[in-house]
Amino acid sequence: MTRGFKISVIFVALVLELLFLALFCNPYPHGEAFDVTFRRRERIMAMSDYANKRTPEMKAKWEQELRLMHDHEDWKQYLALCLFVAINGAWIYLFWRYERKTSAA
Repeated sequence: MTRGFKISVIFVALVLELLFLALFCNPYPHGEAFDVTFRRRERIMAMSDYANKRTPEMKAKWEQELRLMHDHEDWKQYLALCLFVAINGAWIYLFWRYERKTSAA
């Protein structure tokens, strides 16, 4: 295979992969505050405290719980990005270095 063909195959594969991820994977997976199981009980308590008593302290507690939830969920996106880069780097390297060896028989 020529070098230009390899580059075009790699480019097309990466574009198709990114298109698939953009269309079928939610880039912001944590929607509702109670869908995430991490610290759900604490978040429910903070929300109910804020709904019953609308004080700045209760609002700060509620926002703190939401921030903790978002921080917890964000590491999953960073992990997915690292895996995406590592797996693509591996297959690009193997594809680039692949040469069919034929034995002279």
